Amino acid sequence: VQYVATPSVNTNPDGFPETYKLGIRFTRIRDSVTFRRKVRRQSDDEYFTHVSLYLFLSALSLAATPLFFKIGESKTSQKAKSIREFMPKKSRGVIVRYAVTAILIAFGAGLFVPLMTRWFALAFAVPDFVSGPVIGLSGFLIAAFTLGAPNIARKFGLVKSIVITQGMSMVFMLAVPLSPTFALAGTFYVIRSFIMNVSNPLATSLIMGLVEEEERGAAAGISTAIWSFPNSISSAIGGVMMAAGLLALPFYVATVLYVTSIGMFWVFFRRAEVPEEAKGRVAIPPGTRPSLKRQWERAPDRLP
Repeated sequence: VQYVATPSVNTNPDGFPETYKLGIRFTRIRDSVTFRRKVRRQSDDEYFTHVSLYLFLSALSLAATPLFFKIGESKTSQKAKSIREFMPKKSRGVIVRYAVTAILIAFGAGLFVPLMTRWFALAFAVPDFVSGPVIGLSGFLIAAFTLGAPNIARKFGLVKSIVITQGMSMVFMLAVPLSPTFALAGTFYVIRSFIMNVSNPLATSLIMGLVEEEERGAAAGISTAIWSFPNSISSAIGGVMMAAGLLALPFYVATVLYVTSIGMFWVFFRRAEVPEEAKGRVAIPPGTRPSLKRQWERAPDRLP
C-alpha cells in the first residue's frame, strides 16, 4: 500500500477553493474601483463643460449690455412713486384681457416645452446629444422666421396673424405625441416651435400699440411676469405627468388651454386696431353695400 501526501484545500460552499474566491473578490473590487473612477472623471468633465457654457453665455450677456445704453427713448411726464402708481390705469382693461389669454398659453407651454429633451428620452429612448440639436434647430428657425412676422401682419392684420399662427402651431403640437418615430415627432415639434413663436413679436406689437405711451413699460413688465409664473408652475406638473408614464397628457391639456386662449383672444381683440394699421385707411361711409366696400377702399373718388 502506497500513500501519497496531498495538500488539503479548503473549499467554500460554492465548491471553489478559498484562493479562487479571494481572487474573484479582488477582481470585483478592482473593477468596481476602476468603474467609480471612470464615472467620477466623466462627472467632472460634464461639470466643467456645463460651467464653461454658462460662463460663456454670461460673458456674451455682459458684452451686449453696453449696446442698450445707446438706445434712445422718450421720457414720461411723471415717475411712479409706489407700486400702486406703477400699475396701469388707463390701459387696465387691455392688459387684463391680454393677461388672461397669455396665462393660458404660458401654462400650456410649460407642461412640455422645458421638458422636451426628457420627453424624447422617455418616448423614444433618445439621448440628449441627439434630441439637443433638434431643440437647437427649432431655436434657429424661430430667429429666422420671426423676421417675416411684419409681412404676415401687413397681409392679414395683427390680430388675425396672431390667431392664425397660434392655431397652426397647435395642430403640429397635437401631432407630436401621436408620432410613431422620433424623426417625425422632432419634425412636428420644430414646425410647432417656429410657427408659435412668430406670434410673440406680433402680440407684443399689438399690446404696445393699444396701451398708453406712459404705461408701456408697466405693460411690458406685466407681460413678462404673467408668462414666467404660470410657465414655471406647469413645468413641475408636466414633469410629474411624464414620470407617471402619461407622456401624451401634457400635450392634450396644452391643446385645450391653447384652444381656450385663442378663442378668448379673438373675442377680446377682434376689433382692436393699432395706430399703424389705422393710418392711411380709408373710412367707409355707413350703409355702404358689402359689394362696394372693396371698390371704395381702392378708389373712393370714383364712386358716387
